[in-house]
Amino acid sequence: MSVTTVASVTTRARATFLVALLVLLPGAALAQSSIAGLVTDETGAVLPGVTVEAASPALIEGVRSSTTDGQGRYAIVELRPGTYSVAFTLQGFREVVREGIRVTAGAAVPVNARLQVGAVEETVVVTGETPVVDVQQASQRQVLDREVLDFVPSNRTLNSAGMILPGLRMTGNMTGGLGNTTTQQYLVTRGKDRGQNSSLVDGIDTRMLRETGELSYNNFGAAQEVAIETNPISADTSGGGLKINMIPREGGNTWNGDVHFNGLDGSWQANNIDDELRSAGLRTPAGTEWAYEINPSLGGPIMRDRLWFFTSGRLNRAKLAPAGATFFEPNPVTGELEPGSRRGFNNTRLDNYSFRLTWQAALNHKIATYRDQWWRYQSHIGGNALDDWATVPGDYRPGWQFIWPTKYTFTASDRLLIEAGYARYTHHPTLFNPPPGVLQEPFTPEWYANTSRLDRDTGYETVARGNNCCWDTYTPSNVYTASITYVTGSHTLKTGVQGRWGFREAATEAHNGALQRRYQGGLPHSVSVAGRPDYSKQEINRDVGVYVQDQWTIDRLTVNAGVRVESFKGGIASTTSPGGRFVPERTIDGFTVFDFTDVLPRLSVVYDLFGDARTALKFSVGRFVETRGWVELNRDYNPISSASETRNWFDCDLIPGTSSCSGRMLPTDGDDIAQDNEIPPSTNPLFGFRGTLQPNPELDRPSSWDYSVGIQQEVAPGVSLTAAWYRTHEGNTWGTQDRGVTLDDYTPFQIPNPLGNGESITVYNLNPGVATGDRITVSSGINERSYNGFEVSGQARLPSGGIILGGWFADRKVSVLCETNDPNDLRFCDQSGNLHQELGAVSALPLLHEYKFVISHPLPWDFEGSLSLISYPGNGADGNVMWQNITYSVPASLFPAPAGRTVPVTIHLVPPGTNHLERWTQLDISLKRRFRMGNVEFLPSVDIYNLTNNNTVLSEVERYPAHGRPITLHPGRLMRLAFLMRF
Repeated sequence: MSVTTVASVTTRARATFLVALLVLLPGAALAQSSIAGLVTDETGAVLPGVTVEAASPALIEGVRSSTTDGQGRYAIVELRPGTYSVAFTLQGFREVVREGIRVTAGAAVPVNARLQVGAVEETVVVTGETPVVDVQQASQRQVLDREVLDFVPSNRTLNSAGMILPGLRMTGNMTGGLGNTTTQQYLVTRGKDRGQNSSLVDGIDTRMLRETGELSYNNFGAAQEVAIETNPISADTSGGGLKINMIPREGGNTWNGDVHFNGLDGSWQANNIDDELRSAGLRTPAGTEWAYEINPSLGGPIMRDRLWFFTSGRLNRAKLAPAGATFFEPNPVTGELEPGSRRGFNNTRLDNYSFRLTWQAALNHKIATYRDQWWRYQSHIGGNALDDWATVPGDYRPGWQFIWPTKYTFTASDRLLIEAGYARYTHHPTLFNPPPGVLQEPFTPEWYANTSRLDRDTGYETVARGNNCCWDTYTPSNVYTASITYVTGSHTLKTGVQGRWGFREAATEAHNGALQRRYQGGLPHSVSVAGRPDYSKQEINRDVGVYVQDQWTIDRLTVNAGVRVESFKGGIASTTSPGGRFVPERTIDGFTVFDFTDVLPRLSVVYDLFGDARTALKFSVGRFVETRGWVELNRDYNPISSASETRNWFDCDLIPGTSSCSGRMLPTDGDDIAQDNEIPPSTNPLFGFRGTLQPNPELDRPSSWDYSVGIQQEVAPGVSLTAAWYRTHEGNTWGTQDRGVTLDDYTPFQIPNPLGNGESITVYNLNPGVATGDRITVSSGINERSYNGFEVSGQARLPSGGIILGGWFADRKVSVLCETNDPNDLRFCDQSGNLHQELGAVSALPLLHEYKFVISHPLPWDFEGSLSLISYPGNGADGNVMWQNITYSVPASLFPAPAGRTVPVTIHLVPPGTNHLERWTQLDISLKRRFRMGNVEFLPSVDIYNLTNNNTVLSEVERYPAHGRPITLHPGRLMRLAFLMRF
């Protein structure tokens, strides 16, 4: 579907040749864990040729070594997280050994040494705190090790563990792991959506092939560390969001393991519903009937120093009640279904089995493989307070889902490292299956009569869910990676390739009637019709990144310069889909939708201000492109699966080809069933045969330039402070245009704002007879986004064994989305307050502030106490939704005669940034007690989440007139009892 010019072919060929040439060069592992530093003599003169050895039980080979270069610098890369001793030896000098050096995932730990003249047999042992300021990388990195994961109260999911870090936000509440009926939530940061995140296991990409950032459900008990990089700027990283790298546990030369158990009873959770919430329509809190988790783990040697294993299993089960979830009952007066007295629960389970093998195949050859298999089930997926629990939420059935990354490491010399890896992610669930008895036999009277019903005034959905159901999907994703690393100490270079390919195929059924009926003011308003059933397949043929990253350290200055070339190709496969109520049988030939190649430069500079590795000034700039995947291809560009639209419906016989009632009185008029003669034809003449969107041949991939400026300071041993500013500008942002429609094809008229603020709103009605549906995606010269974020944070590892994390973060994101030829979308389209202000003025958007504080510390008598405080701005849990919107479906009665309403119109009633929910603040505490019996440690604990019993509303209905009705609520205070045995 893309057009490539001769000039662009030549440019791409040159870029490909250049990158291919650079791939043959050696390189350095800039994002790998490493120890690096400078070695001098007593006078400060540099010492080349010093042998440096890093030893740790974390290494299956025991020791890794390097030699200082001509500038006295060295680097030892690809180190496992753990505690190291570093020895420096040179003929004629006393040996120096630095002990207790803690290496975390992805960190470059600076360890300098000063050698004194003397015999090699004389050893100087130095024990001290691990340096906490990274003077080589500009990335903002936080590492949550096993100690933090076990002791800080958390949800025990790897993707939510980082919510305690400043600037990181969850896409939903997960208080104690029980805050939502969806078991997975995601971290976002710096205005990026979750699709821009990178999710790695031991440095290998494990994402699904979808641009929405779907991540695997990793086993919490199998993680040694979780490294979260919040400003990834190196060329070995694709996306511009979070970089989350889980380092699995891998056993060792001694048997070790643990067993974790936690659980709670529903009586241990407080009710936080008050009179104000009841009056707003929320009668019951988010609750729990029971929940438990069992997570045993075991590792050790199969062959000492040659073959290690680690295995872990997890049973995670809960019976949850979302706030306000009930089985609906008829209103005794009106007969309409509305929330009843019987509470709705969701049975949820997420079980894992994981194993890892680490094999030292030869002296310099290591192979590690890790497989994590999970089974996820939910009885009422996505159900909330607006759904009839008996008929609306479907189930999510267990399927074949796993990740399996395997990595090969060849240490060719103390300066040359070669790595290669392959990963498989298979995702095969069946979901959105209706409750028993809801789905009717197609084209029977019951099938037509029992379609989904949505009351737009109250937000209640009854009878069935939407217009489609019963998804069966199969999504295999394949990943390969390879890199070469060359290290001299002062100069490092890394080059490599990362690639993904795969597909997604799905079969989807039409729900009852293949439509949803919608009502407003008690009257039929419209129907949402679906081109179901369907079979669709989307292919990701190529998602490849080739990169080169160079690092130079000159005195106190370290420069990281790199370039990444990304190439993406994806499209629609040839398929045949059966016919349905609104579409005939359809066959499409496969075609390419996207074919992009982009060159992405990256640069960062770090300056060791005083040369003591305690103060670092940091700057970075880099270009990133948005992730593409099968969800977008399926939703927007596949003619089969994208066939869904809203049409007029007034429960009356229509004049053929129009949206006007014929005036004939038929027995079916007013029977509350949407018959074919009551539904107008689509204004899109190719409905079901052409995708919702077509890509413009000149389409460019959306991209952004990301900047950061910061300072990191060690204020005391083990204590650091960071202050930073982050800036993002997104260009090439896509917009949509309908090539068959112009602004002149609409007739404007005025309506009063139903909120009663005295404002008159201009609404536009599509003129009768205008054909729509020829919509294309364009790279807009109008649309753009800008983001600014400010951070002050600190972290400390206290000599007493305590850990402190905390900070303040404030940010603002401003979007301009005015690339459209539907004038109804121009109201509030420019959040910067420039374009189309006559349709609705937008004031300057405010900065939104968040606060984090975490402490874990030993207490007398072998107790350990932990506290976690997070405070998000209202609507601030998701980095892209920062305020409440209120929309209004304009009633047909307000459209002027004689044309009347041609298509349903929805408009925005309030400007962006003016309507916020209350601040969400959560205080969690944990108390543990250590008991020892030989080599076995027992840690019983009690965790209390939402100690203050906060009842902040997390989401509300955003449609007038039901706006303001609570949908989800912060779960009330709950207590978990836990037990951890380690050996």
